[in-house]
Amino acid sequence: MEKKSRLINVLLICLILFGSIIIFSVGVVIPKMKASQSVKEKAIMVESKRVEDKKIADKIVSDKIIEDKRIADKVIEDKRIADKIIADKKIADEKARLVRVENDRIAAKNIEEKRISDEKVSKSVVTLNYTIDGAYISACNYPNGCTIQFKVGQSLRVRGNLINGATERIMTSDSSSIFDDNYNEAKTIKMMRVGGADITIVPEKYDWESAYTFHIVVSE
Repeated sequence: MEKKSRLINVLLICLILFGSIIIFSVGVVIPKMKASQSVKEKAIMVESKRVEDKKIADKIVSDKIIEDKRIADKVIEDKRIADKIIADKKIADEKARLVRVENDRIAAKNIEEKRISDEKVSKSVVTLNYTIDGAYISACNYPNGCTIQFKVGQSLRVRGNLINGATERIMTSDSSSIFDDNYNEAKTIKMMRVGGADITIVPEKYDWESAYTFHIVVSE
């Protein structure tokens, strides 16, 4: 009986020790497990946040690269447009300059042609100026009875200044030998052929004593 009681006591002590060990283990291991799990969770969260932050950072870098490229492309395009505008303006200015040069050339050519034409006209036309004051010739740029020389193709323009009620009559003799029409309204006679003729200006139409006669000689 005493042995049995001693065995029971030993068993109780063993149970108590085993229970203490279990309790101790539970008290130590479980918190460690929880702590370990918490560390893992924190590590997972930190890694997730790191990955997310990297994604955000990578996106920021990618967006900046895209924006920088867009800005660079816009700068290049703006420069291309500006260069084209400058080139087009240069072309337009050059065309306008060439037009001005051509217009100036044409204007100068027209002026020169008119000068040559006027010079030819001035050389081809001889003007006989005179003034009849009342009943007599008071002035004339050629003396009475003089000979006026012409070339074929030249003209004689008769220009009279009649004052104080003066009248006149202009007569030609042998004119058919040098020009076709004896006289015209413009008072211009063109020399058509080699030869000679007379032109007479008669004041008051019949005042032969005051008349001026000019001898016309036409040569080639």
